[in-house]
Amino acid sequence: RASQSMVMYMHALQELYNAQKLCSSDESGALAAWDRGASSLIGSIEGADVGGSQKGGRFLFGLAKEMCGDFQVCPTGSAEVNEDMIDALTAGKNRISSGTCGDLLAPLEPLIKVPNVQGTLHFAALNAMPS
Repeated sequence: RASQSMVMYMHALQELYNAQKLCSSDESGALAAWDRGASSLIGSIEGADVGGSQKGGRFLFGLAKEMCGDFQVCPTGSAEVNEDMIDALTAGKNRISSGTCGDLLAPLEPLIKVPNVQGTLHFAALNAMPS
């Protein structure tokens, strides 16, 4: 679980910040970094269907799906934060393509934190239960 919630989180942020840095000078490099950041958040197990795989993934996208029932934040059957993340990732990619860089991560950073916080609370509660 540590790689799911901590390592991939940091790797995704590194790629997204790299995209931000490259945005005004190297569009193709920025788009590639943005895509690597997105893939580090979502993972490959999710597939191409909206909402991803029903079996869940191994990265933050999958963690959010796993936690959404416990936190009652999956009104459409998928984690609401994942839908918001996809929207923010798409908007960021469009902004890179159009050259309107600004702060690409502003709408995304708070969303990326949600699965980590939910997972921390969930597993802390599980570990606090008597055996």
